[in-house]
Amino acid sequence: MDSYFKFTVLSKYPELIHAVSGRKRRSFTLPEVPRPGYSFLVMGLFREREELVNRIFSRVDEMFRQGLVEEIRNLCAMGYAYEDPGMRGIGYAEFFDMMKGCGTLGETRELIKLHSRQYAKRQMTFFRKMPGVMWHSPGDTGAIRDRILGFLPGHGLDSRGFLWE
Repeated sequence: MDSYFKFTVLSKYPELIHAVSGRKRRSFTLPEVPRPGYSFLVMGLFREREELVNRIFSRVDEMFRQGLVEEIRNLCAMGYAYEDPGMRGIGYAEFFDMMKGCGTLGETRELIKLHSRQYAKRQMTFFRKMPGVMWHSPGDTGAIRDRILGFLPGHGLDSRGFLWE
């Protein structure tokens, strides 16, 4: 088992690791080299905070327009509950509090927006700590393509723009 795999296990099961080792997750460190013998190109896409928040809010509003409430009703009618896999995810879990009488539909929508924004922040925090990430704006497709092609020695593009070996 390599050290990267061990770190992945540590990050997913902190309670188990603490019970077995007596150590907290943060006492373990991410290995300097993720997987010796392999080459990685790690790319991250970034947006300005205000743009990201606006996109999150728009996405949540669109989920409601496309029938999120009906989807939740149907899943509950089929017997799904908070304990079931997937029902504790952002955009689902918030409805169970509302069904218990804690909040309105409008408050549930705002809670989904808040939790989505918090999740995006956690993701950015995680990836910013990762060494060697090449950051790009999502619209910078030329630079992204060039970086990928530069990473893939011996590869090129055919006349249609597809990779070939």
